[in-house]
Amino acid sequence: MPIFIVRYSEIGLKGPRKRSEMEIRLVKNITAALSDPPEMRIWRERGRIFMEVPDTLKQNVSAALQTVFGIKSFSECIVVSFDNADDLVKTARDHFAAFTKSRIFAVRATRTGHHDFTSIDIERRLGEALLPGSLGVDLENPDFTARLDIREKKAYLYDSILKGAGGFPLGTQGKMVSLVSGGIDSPVAAWMMMKRGCIQDIVFCSLAPPIDTFEFLNSVQPLVNNWSHGADIKIHIFDGSPLIDAMAHDHGFAHPNVGFKKFLYELAGIVNTRIGGYGIVTGESVGQVSSQTAENLSALSMSVRIPIHRPLIGFDKEEIVELSRKIGTFPETSLGEFCSIFSGNPSISITPDDLEQDEVSENLMHEIIQSEVTVKKADFADFLESIRKGLSRNDPSVEGALIVDLRSDEKYRSWHPEGSIHVPLAEVSSLPDKYGKNRTYLFYCSKGLMSAYAASRLRSMGINTMYMDEGKLKKMISETKPQ
Repeated sequence: MPIFIVRYSEIGLKGPRKRSEMEIRLVKNITAALSDPPEMRIWRERGRIFMEVPDTLKQNVSAALQTVFGIKSFSECIVVSFDNADDLVKTARDHFAAFTKSRIFAVRATRTGHHDFTSIDIERRLGEALLPGSLGVDLENPDFTARLDIREKKAYLYDSILKGAGGFPLGTQGKMVSLVSGGIDSPVAAWMMMKRGCIQDIVFCSLAPPIDTFEFLNSVQPLVNNWSHGADIKIHIFDGSPLIDAMAHDHGFAHPNVGFKKFLYELAGIVNTRIGGYGIVTGESVGQVSSQTAENLSALSMSVRIPIHRPLIGFDKEEIVELSRKIGTFPETSLGEFCSIFSGNPSISITPDDLEQDEVSENLMHEIIQSEVTVKKADFADFLESIRKGLSRNDPSVEGALIVDLRSDEKYRSWHPEGSIHVPLAEVSSLPDKYGKNRTYLFYCSKGLMSAYAASRLRSMGINTMYMDEGKLKKMISETKPQ
């Protein structure tokens, strides 16, 4: 059966006891990555992990190994036994000769154990044996590389090295809480801390349930399904819409773009304390938005007594987008993030004292905490499907709908559909009494989150609603115009 040789890097820097613990965890996570574990043999041997698997499953195993944290690289290989250097060179030549014929090649060998030859000896002798029939040797830019991992009286022969995720095995560095939205940055931040071996429980504060909850679940689905092998992560979902209601009808926060983040920190901190975590992980990057200036991040960090981890702190947006595409969390659609609701007059340079006045009342905080829904990894797929079905059942026809503009006065004056009305967010709940309960309301805003909130608010009252962003509405109107 095919054999895979699995390599790690940072694990090898640990002392014998810690290294052994991490190797055991890595083996466990590899096994967990195979959703239907095949009949296989897996063992550890002096800085390597070996897997012997059925030939029919080697492609599945190869795909799974690329998503297990702690693996630097791996190769599919064959194993041969030998008695001496001559025997090894002859066996390796017979195996590699067909691959080096009419090609420029190189030989690379590593060696572990006691032998009367060196790795360089084998590279030189095997190169000489493969030279006839080839187009020569080029150690810098070969067409083919013959590789040997020699271990006592066995040698593993292979030609390709596939890259793994790197880092430490998930579960070897404790647990944390990741604040994740349906956007681009925060899932990447969670992934980076998972790469460092930290299990992540994920906290999401829904502002437009279940609409934005569905987008959030889609964004974290790759983290749950593809990257959390061996860890029983949980998703903690809170209904934060009462906070918007309170702010829309009250004075709100003095510094809404930063004050809301402070609230999120406090919410995540409650979960972190409950699970015995070691801090909060966020997707913040210096200067990316108004709440993420150096001054604001400093004030936020000092406003809560809990470690804040920001793995993306020095990344630019292009780097984050590139990584999100690579790991599969890049959202194909997005409602935007909370700043579209809380950034009407953003503060860019505040102090911890400034933030003291932005406190959520004890009763409101209790209400939001009590709304928590916890989803276990094993239940994730069923929960996502239930949300999807619930949304599809509530998708009314747009024909005859009253179009409600939630953008600023300036944007409404600049452009709006004929027959639409302009309503402040605080007045959304009064629309059915004013315009009727037996009709459909189509809300739109610049990005989509505000309209999703409004649709969710009326939907909870039994009203038919739809929502979209400005661009989608313009496209819909242009497509329905007579040619």
